[in-house]
Amino acid sequence: MDTNFRVNERHGSGFYIKFDNGYSVSVQWGPGCYCSNHEAPRDGRNLGSITAEVAIFYGSSMVDEPLPYRTPEQVAATIYSVSQRGRPHEENREESEFGEEAS
Repeated sequence: MDTNFRVNERHGSGFYIKFDNGYSVSVQWGPGCYCSNHEAPRDGRNLGSITAEVAIFYGSSMVDEPLPYRTPEQVAATIYSVSQRGRPHEENREESEFGEEAS
């Protein structure tokens, strides 16, 4: 089943959001993630955290390295920014069209 919102079932400490533009954002704050809980024990508890790790995907491919130790404001800004992106093939087409017009 394809879903737009998904909880990290492995640790219970994160979520994913998928957008119509093909991008998704992963926000994680469990043990081992680049957040204030990085060194917390892996005992399955749902921990709160001051910061979170954010990763951006297009389809199943990670776009860049995860963004470490993000504040709530930074997480919100990233989610909004990613939701506004065009699909990569659309961006490439626009660049190509611009290049043709400039010739």
